[in-house]
Amino acid sequence: MRYIAFLLLICSAALAESDVRTAALDSKPELDKPISLTLRAAQIREVLDKVQAETGGRLRPDREIGDDKAAVYVKNKPARDVLKALAHCFNLCWAESEIGSVRSLRLCTDRDSSAAIRQRQYDDYLAILKQFDTELQATATYLRSDQQFQRPPYVQGQNMDEYWRLGQRWYATRSPDGGAMVLQFLNLSESERKDLFGGKELTFAGGAIAEEAKKHYPEATSFRFWIEPSLAGYLLQGSAQPAMEPKDWVLLTMALFDDSRYDKMVQTANEALLKDTALAKDLPALKDEEKAIKEVSKPGEGSGATPATMSDGLLPIAQAIETPVVAQYISEYQPALPSAIKAGERLAQLCAQHKFIIERDGDFLLAKYALWHRMKDRELPEATIRRWQASSAGLPYPTFDALAEMGSMSWGQVRGTINNARYWLGMPDLSEIARCEYPLKLYASLNPTQQRTVWSGVRINVSSLKPEQQVLFMQAFEIKSRPTYAQAKDASWPQKAQFSIQDQGPGGASLVAVAQAHVLGSANLMDSVPKEFKDMPADQAYQYMLTHPKEVDELVSNAAKQFLDKIASEHPEIPRKSISIYAERECIFQLTLEDHPSTNDLIYCMKMM
Repeated sequence: MRYIAFLLLICSAALAESDVRTAALDSKPELDKPISLTLRAAQIREVLDKVQAETGGRLRPDREIGDDKAAVYVKNKPARDVLKALAHCFNLCWAESEIGSVRSLRLCTDRDSSAAIRQRQYDDYLAILKQFDTELQATATYLRSDQQFQRPPYVQGQNMDEYWRLGQRWYATRSPDGGAMVLQFLNLSESERKDLFGGKELTFAGGAIAEEAKKHYPEATSFRFWIEPSLAGYLLQGSAQPAMEPKDWVLLTMALFDDSRYDKMVQTANEALLKDTALAKDLPALKDEEKAIKEVSKPGEGSGATPATMSDGLLPIAQAIETPVVAQYISEYQPALPSAIKAGERLAQLCAQHKFIIERDGDFLLAKYALWHRMKDRELPEATIRRWQASSAGLPYPTFDALAEMGSMSWGQVRGTINNARYWLGMPDLSEIARCEYPLKLYASLNPTQQRTVWSGVRINVSSLKPEQQVLFMQAFEIKSRPTYAQAKDASWPQKAQFSIQDQGPGGASLVAVAQAHVLGSANLMDSVPKEFKDMPADQAYQYMLTHPKEVDELVSNAAKQFLDKIASEHPEIPRKSISIYAERECIFQLTLEDHPSTNDLIYCMKMM
């Protein structure tokens, strides 16, 4: 009994703390008004705008949380209850605020919110560091015994990440500088490792170089380490001076996110979910459920026609059992699962599949994403996604303007775009954006005159750019966020650097006809070119394209006109002026620093007529 009383005391304290964090809502009578909302992927500021429009209360979010997305289903519930549920779901609090003479309620983070995020990030740090140590200790075993690791040949079906790690071990046991970096890393202190994971770059020189690293590579004058985030984890990279190769940095190993601990959290929450008697009711057959949860059937339909996120499965259940729901929204698409009959069982299936935890909060169900601390920064406003869909509907690649906007987003949003391109845009692979992210950011930072200049093939001197643009150049030049070339250590390096774009003309052999956001047909460009060009050997034809851009453009233009005639005759019901013809194109970002070149190519679609 004493133990039960203690638990009740803890629960009461937690409830009281929760009430304190939303107490600012209690004194606002306008929030007594019942409201109804059904929102699939609304930014928090949009949710508050809708509640404000219904109640007249002044509501606003802090800037850093306003773009976070929520899914909401509520029918005739007091606005105050909805706002409390929103705060509880996102671990936020409500506070009164005054700007000038205007008083409002502000949804914001507090010490508890920040601490929870930091704890999840620290958990990631520990898991990542453990992987780094495990991999590099295995490599060090060979180094300390002066043996070379023999990587076994690739076996069909083998995990490519594991095969890649073995390749790094193979390199380190054959390269004195790579091996020395492994040994130096294993001698880092705990505080140095935390600094490294926190985004700092560590440099060791002179007496700071570990004895066994110095023994392995006695010529070394310094070592440098940094960690870069990747799509699925982190890359540990390093460099040594003097470098043994022109490329003076080495990928030492990689670590993937270990989400098993979050799977256990979801499993524990699901056990409570299945015991919730209110969720034991049978669900009616959801209309077109199998049709609703699927992959994009036609390019360009995008997320609105592809309800395969957690929210797309959650909202119909909430409506069917008339239970209010607030959920953190993430654009993570999964294939359909066999649907259980009971509401609780189906919710548990969704949670296990999408790594969500559903908790009861009075009448509300709160759906919290276990990986929210890591994934929320990859989200994009729905309006942005819709704009890309409209401009790229039916195309195999986005237009260059859309690609430039994609590349100019934050690191997380670029990765989110790559992950979801298949669902948002009907395009299977946009990984080129990652390779061209910084060149695109640099291009987007130029003024219109500079953009026209680089497109004409004329090189821009980096010394004429603003300091922040010069930083983008160096990031683009090396495809990472720190200069490592010796030239970059000279303050005058911008005087020796240039940037331009070379339009290579046709990037593939395809023409695409689009009207009313649907593909009407595609054509092989080579079917329409003169016979003498068609009969050229592939390497000769490619060289011809490079050296005769005007002639090639004329060939493509004539082919596009022929293709338009063909499509218009096949679709007399569509006005000719409504049919657009696009051609695949290829551009190359060209960056030079003294005599060192760096190029990144990008395929895009260009409207011909």
